[in-house]
Amino acid sequence: MAGDKFEQAVIQKLGNKGWEYLSNYSGLKVDRLHNHWRDILNQNKTLYDV
Repeated sequence: MAGDKFEQAVIQKLGNKGWEYLSNYSGLKVDRLHNHWRDILNQNKTLYDV
């Protein structure tokens, strides 16, 4: 159960920094999460390119 406590601590810490926990992404395979992160990074890159 130590992993569960760590996960909750990370979720809480990121929530305090403005991140939003998306329960529909819980339990996903790593490749889908990587694709999601890549999409977010690409969106931000486009927003901040000058």
